[in-house]
Amino acid sequence: MLKNLTIGKKLAMGFTAVLILTGLLGTISVLQMKKIDSEVMDLVDIHIPLSSLVSDVDAAATNQNLEVSLYAIHREEEQLEKFASADQEVDQLFAQLLELINSDAELVAEGWAAKVEQIAASHDVFVTSCREFIDVVKARNNSGRSIPEAADAVETAYEPFMAAVDKFLSTNTEETTRIGINATTTADAAITWTIIIGIATVIVGAGLAYVIARGINKALRTIIAGLAEGSEQVAAASGQVSSASQSLAEGATEQAAGLEETSSSLEEMASMTKQNADNAQQANALAGEARKAADSGAESMRRMNGAIQEIQRSSDETAKIIKVIDDIAFQTNLLALNAAVEAARAGEAGKGFAVVAEEVRNLAMRSAEAAKNTSNMIEESVKNSKNGVDIASEVGKILEEIVQSVGKTTDLVSEIAAASQEQAQGIDQVNTAVAQMDKVTQQNAANAEESASASEELSAQAISMNDIVGQLVALVGGSATRAKGSAAQSNGQGPSGHSFGKSDETWHRIAKGTNRRARTQAAANAIPLDDGDGSFDDFNA
Repeated sequence: MLKNLTIGKKLAMGFTAVLILTGLLGTISVLQMKKIDSEVMDLVDIHIPLSSLVSDVDAAATNQNLEVSLYAIHREEEQLEKFASADQEVDQLFAQLLELINSDAELVAEGWAAKVEQIAASHDVFVTSCREFIDVVKARNNSGRSIPEAADAVETAYEPFMAAVDKFLSTNTEETTRIGINATTTADAAITWTIIIGIATVIVGAGLAYVIARGINKALRTIIAGLAEGSEQVAAASGQVSSASQSLAEGATEQAAGLEETSSSLEEMASMTKQNADNAQQANALAGEARKAADSGAESMRRMNGAIQEIQRSSDETAKIIKVIDDIAFQTNLLALNAAVEAARAGEAGKGFAVVAEEVRNLAMRSAEAAKNTSNMIEESVKNSKNGVDIASEVGKILEEIVQSVGKTTDLVSEIAAASQEQAQGIDQVNTAVAQMDKVTQQNAANAEESASASEELSAQAISMNDIVGQLVALVGGSATRAKGSAAQSNGQGPSGHSFGKSDETWHRIAKGTNRRARTQAAANAIPLDDGDGSFDDFNA
């Protein structure tokens, strides 16, 4: 049955048996100790205090008897006060006794409270006889025989009280002795069980250790040969994997460097293209503003042309009015001439009228001259206005042509900006794709380096496995030749006598110096102890 169990199960079974025996030993010890502790606590908490309290009651009653005797001799009130104080003390002690007994169900069941009440009743009788004796002593007309009789009554009452106290103390002493004997018996039983179970634990543990060690030794001898051959094959394969991983790591590193340079160039191109797109956007915005300004200038020119035409029409109207004024001045001049002729014909009577007619003629002539000058000026202004209208028309045509040219330029710049934006987006997408490729390539390069490192460490682990196999051989009593061969390989020789290069030796030294934990774990994994490993299912116990 045992030969079908794994090492882990066998060890678990052995340790479980030892632990069960140890747990049984501990459980028995704890139970016995708890029993002893209960007996001792019963002594400390109940019976010793009971003896102390009853002894205090006895002492207080003795003091009462003494004080009564002293009062009969000295007749002092101090003795009566001490008697009353002792009586109160006894009452308190009886109350403590009953409280202590009632706290223990076993004592209550055995009737210890009745024993205390019996002592209390006999003490009450004693106190009553003491008070009667005190009353006899206080009486002045007592006969010579009254005091001795009362004293005899006190002694008669005191003796039953003392007998009840002695009986209680004797019973408590017997109970204390019984508890002590039980504690001693329990301790002896605990010692006996401890010795028996301890011996059984040693015997079972030694037997299981022998059986398990024998099975493990036999299993190790069956797997050492397989481990030795496997370690040699692993060492050879790890050397080949290490060489291939180194080549792969170098190629991946070169590819990553080239892709990184390409990514850098694309980033610069993307930056310049983005800058051109931004400049095209700004030029498009400026062209749009110029087009708006040209449209505004053409509109202003059209309004100015209209204003000049209005000025020309006003000048024409003014010329007509000046012509009318000139005609009026001519007619006025004729009328003044006629008036002067008529004033000359009138002689002296028409001199004043002649003067007025002369002045009117002068005014008419001045008006005619002013109208002539004004007409010349208006004609010049009309001529200038006509020239201004012609020039404004020419400027308007030129501005229209400028607006059309600016519109075409704006359209071209918009198309250039859109194309630059699309080009920048395309280059940005290409840059993103190259960045992802660069990231993947860098990761591949890192993985290749890690693979190379892992392969080198695998080679070192193969050498370490050879060392472990040699140690296993020595452990189970085999030849040390295998260990020597492993040591030779760890000093720079690969499997089958092949020498490692300088880089391989460096990696091996690093692996040997910094991978002690891995080597320890490899040694631990060489002998799996878990229940799920089926490698040791076939060894015999």
